[in-house]
Amino acid sequence: MTKKEQHPDSPVMKQIKTASQRAGALLDADVGLANLNVPVTSALRQPGGRTMFLDVPVRAVVALGHRNFARTATTWRSLLAGLHGKTWDERVIGYFESEIGLQEFPPPDANRPLELEAVGGMVEAVNGMHRLTAAICWLAAKHGEDAVLRKVQVHVSEAWPELTRRVVDETARGHVVQIGLDYRRGTRWLRVERNGLVEVFGLEANAMKAFPDTRGGIERGLDRVRGLKWGDRGIWKKVEWRTVTPHMAAALGDDDWLKTQLALPAYEAIPA
Repeated sequence: MTKKEQHPDSPVMKQIKTASQRAGALLDADVGLANLNVPVTSALRQPGGRTMFLDVPVRAVVALGHRNFARTATTWRSLLAGLHGKTWDERVIGYFESEIGLQEFPPPDANRPLELEAVGGMVEAVNGMHRLTAAICWLAAKHGEDAVLRKVQVHVSEAWPELTRRVVDETARGHVVQIGLDYRRGTRWLRVERNGLVEVFGLEANAMKAFPDTRGGIERGLDRVRGLKWGDRGIWKKVEWRTVTPHMAAALGDDDWLKTQLALPAYEAIPA
């Protein structure tokens, strides 16, 4: 018996998957893993923050806490294919379309309310991976690019503005942008590659300090043969680099929805 036969789709899951076939490119956006994005989020995140209810555009969500239900999937569409909703019924549709707040997800095997985390306009999931995936696919099918998750609990940190601008602008120009973290030393770095030319910057809060390429021609040639770039060895030997994807950069650059709600909250405070 195949895995699919062991776990057939529930009627409501069939309904969600059928609807998702009508959704556009939003469901083909890359979806990362939050733990792999730590170099990026830790560098961008300003100190402090708050937890509040927000209306979150579906397009802003760039990563899940895990993809255990579809390990090789990298888009919302392919993630949905890994869900079967064995214990789900029609109540989940009402949940997706409601002001979610702190209400529990209807299926009996769900735990805790939906939780998201935002660093600037870039949003990741903290709790509720299955329901979030299905909700995004359902809402995108119904409302397209303007789809919104309403009144969701979000842990919000504002992003450093200068670093955000640099990341968004360089990515928009087609350049490869990476942010690195040395977990042992706690140092953070920005690396930008333009047509084979690489720049590295040390990051300290909102400041960026250039570290010019000091290699000679022979050293550069040897590194090229080894598949190494400026920022791959020496003081960067232990740095874990993470490429900022176009989806991540677009979310960072599209943060008016967050700024508006931070300035004028739409909902009551979350109970302590």
